[in-house]
Amino acid sequence: MLRLSGRSIAAPEIEKRAADSVRRSLAGAGPAVVKPYTGWLTEDYYIIQLRRVMTSDSCRVTAEELIAEHGDEIAQVVRGA
Repeated sequence: MLRLSGRSIAAPEIEKRAADSVRRSLAGAGPAVVKPYTGWLTEDYYIIQLRRVMTSDSCRVTAEELIAEHGDEIAQVVRGA
């Protein structure tokens, strides 16, 4: 999880794709936008979705168990470390 999230967070192509998407949406808004900024402010948010976490014997891990076992690693992902 740490390796994969770190690779995604540091990926400039994700930021470029997001900016391109916003610019296309803004262009479509046209006259509804009054005094648009020429410079863009940025703020980064990332969502990491875990669909299923299983134990080695195929039992589903609960969120509480995941936090208890891997809280330090989860904190590293949140901090972007």
